[in-house]
Order: sequence, then structure tokens, then C-alpha cells
Amino acid sequence: MRNMRISGSGAGRDDLFRSSNRRDPFDDDYTSTETTSFINGHLQVKETKIQQQNDLLDGLHESVGRFKNQTLEMKNEIEDHLVLINNLDNDLQESQNALDYVNKRATKMIERSGGEMRVICILSAICFVLFLLVIYS
Repeated sequence: MRNMRISGSGAGRDDLFRSSNRRDPFDDDYTSTETTSFINGHLQVKETKIQQQNDLLDGLHESVGRFKNQTLEMKNEIEDHLVLINNLDNDLQESQNALDYVNKRATKMIERSGGEMRVICILSAICFVLFLLVIYS
């Protein structure tokens, strides 16, 4: 135990307890009920803090459970979107293949008809006839 030294008067241990209104635990009139009530008070504070921590942990547990459910829903939605994207990719690939086929056929038709100028003339004539039909109908 540390020795305390009070400057000035050189007061002893008895003077310390008397001047600060503290009870000396080594006095005969210091009762065990005061000690018991002190311990019980600290135990109540400790139990209150433990209960508060338990309540906070229960809230955290519920939050983690909700977060888990949300992530599972997100996972399911992502899987559904992946299926849709894969279907879209397949449809786009089929469309690209069909467009390539049409371009090849159009190129062959232009080559067989005598070149691009002849096709342009034929298309222009068709447009002119359609225009006349629209005007006179």
C-alpha cells in the first residue's frame, strides 16, 4: 500500500477519514451491511449493463437476419436477370445470323443483276411508280 502524505499538518490516517466524511473500513463500527449494499449496487449496475448488451445483441441478430433475407432475394433476382440476359444474347445472335444471311443474299442478287447502278435504277423506278399510285389514288 502506498504511503500518503498530506502537506502541511502531517495528518494521519484517522484525520484523512474524518475530514473527508469517509468511513474507515478498519473501524469496528463499519458494518458488513454497508459492504453488502455496495456490492449489491454494483451487481445491479452490472446486470443492467448486461441486459442492455443482450437487448442490443438481439437487435443486431434481427438486423443480420433481415440482411440475410435481403441478400438471398437479391441473389434470386440476379439469377433471374442472368437467365433473361442469356435469352436476350441468344436472340441477338439469331438475329445477327439472319441479318448476315440476308446481306449475303442481297449481295449475290446485286452481283447477278449487273451491279449496284442497275439495282438503284430498279428501286428508283419502283419508288416512282408507288409515288404515282399514291398521288392518283
